[in-house]
Amino acid sequence: MRSLGVDSAVVRVRNLLRPLSNDGHARRFLRISVDDAPGIAVAAPLQAMLIEADFARTAFPPRHPPAEPLPCTVSDLTALLKPVTLPAERLLSLLVNTCTRDLAYDSPGGPWNPETARSVFERVLSTLGPRTLWWSNNDFSYAEEWTADGLPDAYASTTVTGYVLDRVLLGSGAGVLLTILAFADD
Repeated sequence: MRSLGVDSAVVRVRNLLRPLSNDGHARRFLRISVDDAPGIAVAAPLQAMLIEADFARTAFPPRHPPAEPLPCTVSDLTALLKPVTLPAERLLSLLVNTCTRDLAYDSPGGPWNPETARSVFERVLSTLGPRTLWWSNNDFSYAEEWTADGLPDAYASTTVTGYVLDRVLLGSGAGVLLTILAFADD
């Protein structure tokens, strides 16, 4: 039996992110999933996103076949995820940037402006708690500097979608598994 605290944390995060996850325009470049963490593989919600009927693994036919096949299984996806160890304020800025800016052109996108997203993600991070573990398909250890709006000057990335750019941010804390997938072609 699940504790009331975990259930309420999942419901709270879902309610906070519902306007973003249900926005039809945003779904063209952003997917969000909020799940009960206990007993679920960390990459399972990501895999579910990638096999949704309305998600094309790439927007355009590739000009060249990929060097390696795209990861398809939960094990493949889990293997490519890297731990994210960023200070809380930097993580907050990265979440805001990921959900409000186009990855390819750094132009505004989605239903929220950065101020609204920051307020919502402050509450999400508070709900998840300071011991939340984070992973990404982007390796931010290459970054030497970060812009004020949450962009690293350098990072390595392993694609999960087939789009030119994609960013997965997975957070597990307070019994909640939060999955954010942003993607774009240039």
